[in-house]
Amino acid sequence: MSAVLLMSMFAPGAVIAQTGSTAGTSTRPARAALFCQRIDQASPILLNTLQQREQRLSARKETITERLQNHREERDEARDERTTRQGERREALFDRLSEKAQTDEEKAAVRTFVEAVETAITKRNAAIQSAVDAFRAGVDAALKVRREKIASAITTLKADVNAAIEKARTSCRNGANSETVRTQLQTDINAARTKFQNARKEIDKMTESRRALAETRKKAIQDAVETFRREVEAARDALKAAVGDDTATTTSST
Repeated sequence: MSAVLLMSMFAPGAVIAQTGSTAGTSTRPARAALFCQRIDQASPILLNTLQQREQRLSARKETITERLQNHREERDEARDERTTRQGERREALFDRLSEKAQTDEEKAAVRTFVEAVETAITKRNAAIQSAVDAFRAGVDAALKVRREKIASAITTLKADVNAAIEKARTSCRNGANSETVRTQLQTDINAARTKFQNARKEIDKMTESRRALAETRKKAIQDAVETFRREVEAARDALKAAVGDDTATTTSST
């Protein structure tokens, strides 16, 4: 929220214009009284503005949550569809291998290959799902902390603004110079705004944790895929040794 916007609510000139007074006829005590009156008039408006800001942030939080959930559902659906297609191709491959196997030894070798591939797939999928779950849990935890910190920063901002207004009221009641009160109020509100902005900057740094989570997920998935590749390659080599290259070359699409 702009400090200029805040202070415009308390400007003595604005009150004078509304009351029809002129600079030549207004006395310093009258201006002080008008300034205090302006504070009483503007305080609910200011606090309502802060409340609206809090409501906008809450609505944005709900939008982000909904988008995140939709994104996850889309990713899960795409992964499920991909897994289904791969499973269909794999079953067709296993059928072709079984058809080519003639002897008991070849049939046993095919069964061993199929079991090895299925085991490797199960391990790979479990590792990938674990990496995805860990990433999402980490993101959810980081978002929760971020939202709590934002809520705390807003609460502090509201408290600081309230304190600044009450301080100005007290000064006016004590007969302080109107311009001095106005200047001090502007200083206090600027300080509250700066504190809030600094808090937001610290909160925004939390995006680095999400990048770290993403890197961890990426590496875990890469490791799972590489392990799967090696295990399938070993199973293919064992099949080649048992049934010969002609039959085993069919596994190239696994």
